[in-house]
Amino acid sequence: MKRIIIIMLLLLPIVTSTDWTNVTCSGGNLYKIKEWEICEDGTCTEYNMTENVTCTNGCDSTSNTCNPKEYEEWILYIGIILVVVIILRILGWHR
Repeated sequence: MKRIIIIMLLLLPIVTSTDWTNVTCSGGNLYKIKEWEICEDGTCTEYNMTENVTCTNGCDSTSNTCNPKEYEEWILYIGIILVVVIILRILGWHR
């Protein structure tokens, strides 16, 4: 039971929360727009904030994120493999 809990904790995804209401990718740049409304004494005012991010390796229009650098992808792959090996070692699944 203890091993299962440890595995669940290791595999929990880290979720980052963003408050951006609109994110678009265009021409290698990422445009983020945040909109909100504040109401006081029956009068509501709308606000917005725009952030332009220049993506050095372009951006992915499907996920609306900057493409990672090539070495960052390799570090991610190696990290995933190491985590799997460590979990297998903890569970005793080795030769």
